[in-house]
Amino acid sequence: MATLTLVYEDEQETELRLSGVSLGTYLEIVRAWNALQGVAEIDDVEKFARKFADALLVSWTYPEPADADNFIAARDLAYMKAVVRDWIGAMAEVAAPLPVRSSASDPSPERLTEKPANRSGRRSSSRPRS
Repeated sequence: MATLTLVYEDEQETELRLSGVSLGTYLEIVRAWNALQGVAEIDDVEKFARKFADALLVSWTYPEPADADNFIAARDLAYMKAVVRDWIGAMAEVAAPLPVRSSASDPSPERLTEKPANRSGRRSSSRPRS
C-alpha cells in the first residue's frame, strides 16, 4: 500500500510518513476517532493513539524512533489531534487510481464480426446462422 507524507512547518519542519491501510482499518480508526470527540476517558485516548501509531506510523523526522510509545510520550495532545485530523482528511480526499486496461489482448471474435446497430436498434451480425 502507498504511504502518505504529512509535513508540518513548525520550528524544524516536521515530516511524518504514514502507511496505507485497508478500508476496514480506516473505518475502524475513524470510528474510534469520532467516539473520542467530546468527553473521553484518558485510557481511551491513549488506546486510540497507540492503535493509530501502531497501524500507520512508518517514520518521522524527530530524533526519537517513530513508534507508538514515542507518539504518546514525546508528542502533546494537540499534535496528535492535528496528525489524526490531517490523515483522515487526506485519506478522504485521495481518489483511488483507476485500473489500467490491458491492450495486450486481442478483441473477442464477436466484436470483430459485429456490425453497428441498424435503424431498428437491433444489431446484425455477419456470422452464419446454423
